[in-house]
Amino acid sequence: MLPLLRLIWTLIKIGLGLVLGLILLVGYGIYANGAAERNGREFCDSLVSTGNFEAALAQAQREGIRFYKTEQPESYRFVFQGWVFNAGICQAEVEGTAIRSVRFWMETD
Repeated sequence: MLPLLRLIWTLIKIGLGLVLGLILLVGYGIYANGAAERNGREFCDSLVSTGNFEAALAQAQREGIRFYKTEQPESYRFVFQGWVFNAGICQAEVEGTAIRSVRFWMETD
């Protein structure tokens, strides 16, 4: 009977470990997505208050924020990575060196 109890106790520990791992994984996902949304919104708000696109690019490079030019002329996207396939996107429409408009959204897959 003792080996059977040991086996059951081992299976319970493995099950609890898997459940705890899943809880931690989901918790991190929630944290990462929230951080991406918060950081992206703050960056977009700073673009509105600054209004200078060159300063925005310098800030993005300093802070290690990924950005790229879109297919539309004078439009750039700044990417704030969330968990796995989620990201906060701040899109800036630029006219010369002035920021014309910004828009923020979360992308998920």
